[in-house]
Amino acid sequence: MNQDFNLGYLCTTQQCQKGLRAKLALRIISANSVDYQEQTYGQLDLSSNTDANVLESLGLTSGNQVFIYLPRTTDYYPLFLGALMPNLVVCPLFSNFGPDALLYLISGSTPKVIVTKASLYHRIEKILPQLSNLLAVILVDESMATNSILQSLEELRSRVPKTYKMPSTEPKTPSILHFTSGLWDEMMM
Repeated sequence: MNQDFNLGYLCTTQQCQKGLRAKLALRIISANSVDYQEQTYGQLDLSSNTDANVLESLGLTSGNQVFIYLPRTTDYYPLFLGALMPNLVVCPLFSNFGPDALLYLISGSTPKVIVTKASLYHRIEKILPQLSNLLAVILVDESMATNSILQSLEELRSRVPKTYKMPSTEPKTPSILHFTSGLWDEMMM
């Protein structure tokens, strides 16, 4: 398998294979600069592999789009890297976007899954009727799914393997869809 071009693999599994499993991979400092969360490469690898399996369990395949609408927390990075592992296209969205900005950004795309938290869900809920290709909205901080679209990350993680068999990734495989500041100029007009 060619994994030389899979960013999820390169940032997690490969680092563990190089003997860095116990080394610090992430330190996320809170806004107050006092509290922080840390993850080792081993923890990041385990979470990312699990999240890759979660996304595939929902029926996602190479090239499908996953939008991550979360603040930058310890849930964000494993989901981001886990979505890259099965060659999905990841689109990070800033958590301060409101419903109008979300609809504008998403309208030119075809998200299959949006990952968010309960306190941000109301913004997505307002635009759900316009998202005909959407299979699921995954909540990172709820333990139970409440309807067919709304899923709990905790519940989904409990049903999948913790190891992931990486597919081959070719050099031109799309991986990240990132909206730039130039788009904001267009939105403000």
